[in-house]
Amino acid sequence: MPTPDLHPRRRCPVCDVAAARHVHTQRFSGVGASSLLTGYKVVVCDGCGLGYADEIPDQAEFDRYYEERSKYEYGHAGGRESAIDLGRFRECADRFEQWQPDRSLKIVDIGCATGGLLAELSRRGYAELLGIDPSPQCVSAVDRLYGLRAVVGSLGRLPVVEPKADVVIFSCVLEHVRDLRTMLESVRPLLKDDGALFLEVPNAWGFSACRNAPYQQFSNEHINFFSPVSLSNLLRTLGAKPEQVAEAWYEWKQGVLEPIVSGLFRLSPHERSLPLEPDRRTREQLELYLDACRRADLQVRQRIDALADSAEPVYVWGVGTSTQRLLSDSRLRKANIIAFVDSNIHYRGSKLEGRPVLSPEQVSETSVPILIASYTCYEEIVADIRERLKLPNRMISLFEVSEPCGATLN
Repeated sequence: MPTPDLHPRRRCPVCDVAAARHVHTQRFSGVGASSLLTGYKVVVCDGCGLGYADEIPDQAEFDRYYEERSKYEYGHAGGRESAIDLGRFRECADRFEQWQPDRSLKIVDIGCATGGLLAELSRRGYAELLGIDPSPQCVSAVDRLYGLRAVVGSLGRLPVVEPKADVVIFSCVLEHVRDLRTMLESVRPLLKDDGALFLEVPNAWGFSACRNAPYQQFSNEHINFFSPVSLSNLLRTLGAKPEQVAEAWYEWKQGVLEPIVSGLFRLSPHERSLPLEPDRRTREQLELYLDACRRADLQVRQRIDALADSAEPVYVWGVGTSTQRLLSDSRLRKANIIAFVDSNIHYRGSKLEGRPVLSPEQVSETSVPILIASYTCYEEIVADIRERLKLPNRMISLFEVSEPCGATLN
C-alpha cells in the first residue's frame, strides 16, 4: 500500500501548538506532474481544536501548483463557470450584500479564479473591484469574460493595492493554504487600518451530514478543516473581531450540498492578536464523519471487488480525490482499466497507474463500459457522455448517487 511522501510535521496553523491527535491517514495515487499531494495525516490540534492536514509540502509547492496547474481555470469550458457555480456566487453575494451594503467600498477578491463572484458583485452595483489569483490563465479570463480587472498574485507575492481596500474576500480559499497566519499577515497591508475580511470555508461540523463519496472532504487540495470557532480563532490571531458568522449550505455540484461557514471580521488598528476560544466540537464531528465514511466505503469496495474479479475492460471517468484514494487503498488498481478519462486539461498526456489519462473527446471504444468514479460530478459526466459526446457505452457508478445529500447540521 503506498504511503504519503514524508514531510516535516506541521505546527497548528492557528495557535502554533505542535501537539495534535492523529485521526485518519489519507492516501492518493498521483497523476503525473499534476499531483500536489500523495497523502497526509488528518490531525486535531491539542491546543485550539482545529482539524488540519499534517506532513504536507511547504507553501511554495502549493503556490506553484495553483499558479501552473489550477483546475479553477475551467480550461475545458473556456474559463466559464457552470450554472451551479454561478448560483453559489449569487448566494455568496447575497450574504456579502447583507453584511456590506455600501456600494462605494473598494473590494479585493483573493483567489478570484475566473471572476464569477466579482461579476456577480459588479452586477449588484459594486464598482471598485479587483481580483487576485495565482493563475495567469484565471486572471486573463476575468477580463475576457467579464471586463473586470484582476492581477496575478500569491502568498508572499501579493501586489501593492492603492488606495487600500475596505474589504478583502477569501471565498473557499483558506482551506487550500498551508501557512495561514503568514498569508493573513501579508494581506494586512492591502487593507485600511479598520478594513474587513469576508471569508467562506467548508464547515467541518457539517461533514458527517453531507452526502458525498467517502472521505471526499479530505481532498487532494483541502488541508484545513475549519469550524465557526476555528475560523474565528484564526482571525483573532490577526487582531480581527467577528462582526458576523453564519453557517449555511451551498449546492456545490448537482445534487451535492456543501456545509459552509461565512464570516465578516473587522481589523482593529490597536489589536495585533486576541484570545482564542477552544474548539471542543471539531474532533467529535470528524470522528462521526470518519465513521460514516467507513460504512459507505464498504459498499464502494464491494463494487470494486466485483469489477476486479470480472476482469471486464473499463474506462474510469474521473481522476480526482475519490479515484486517487481508491487506487491507493483498494483493488481498483487491479481492475482491467484500459484508460482514465478527465476533462482537466492539466491531466492530458499524463499516466495514472501506468494507464493513459484521456480527454473525453478521445474515448473511442464504444463497446467498453464506463465506470463513473466521481460522486460530485456524476450528473455532469452523464450529460457529457450522452448529450454532448453521444457515446452509447454502458455506464457503471461506484456510488448510490440517487440518495439525497444531507441538508441540516448536527
